[in-house]
Amino acid sequence: MNYYPVEARVTPLVTIRRERMLPVAGEVLVRVGETVGPADVVARCQLPGSMRVVDVSRALRVPRQRAERYLLKSPGDTVQENEVIAAPRGLFGRLRRNCRSPVDGEVIDVRDGLILIESAGTTLELEAHLKGQVTNIMPSRGVVVSAAGALIQGFW
Repeated sequence: MNYYPVEARVTPLVTIRRERMLPVAGEVLVRVGETVGPADVVARCQLPGSMRVVDVSRALRVPRQRAERYLLKSPGDTVQENEVIAAPRGLFGRLRRNCRSPVDGEVIDVRDGLILIESAGTTLELEAHLKGQVTNIMPSRGVVVSAAGALIQGFW
């Protein structure tokens, strides 16, 4: 439950402490006692990619049990966006339907005419959001930044 004060409170000089935490374990880039600015990166982590299911049998218009014979990629292979991952082997390179990867990533599983692709992860850089001094470090998770200033609490 959130707390909403009835009136605004103004504290002229107080030590403000803000925790800056990563959503998953990562790497803390600063040390205790270091001075940071609002835009300074204090920690970094790798966020996992999303899963995408590609229906090969629908893209090639073949029955599910026959779709596996047209696959060009297997579990563990990396794929690039728009790369052909399944295609029927036609005669003399004639125009034919094919199935392309919707994202950059890695093939995780192939089953029943479906391919499961995990998209490439992204790097999250956590900024300090406050000009101050690093007073505490939670290994692999984040930091506490402290600063002296006025604290204004209220709602609008």
